[in-house]
Amino acid sequence: MIARALLELLPVVTLGDGCKAALLIEEVAGKPVLRPVAVKCRVNGYTLRPNCPILSSIINRDNLLRTFHPYENR
Repeated sequence: MIARALLELLPVVTLGDGCKAALLIEEVAGKPVLRPVAVKCRVNGYTLRPNCPILSSIINRDNLLRTFHPYENR
């Protein structure tokens, strides 16, 4: 229930497979860092743990900032 609410309130990125992630933007050492806080994953459903395999692969490749569009809604 909390994950679903966060996905409605925070900026959301839609991944290539249809998964959605709610993101917080933080600044670390002068650089913006996106932190996923809630995920609606096709594999795991709604969760507060960002363990979606597609999201993990994007984070590991540092592509999340390019994927994120601040005006995208659900």
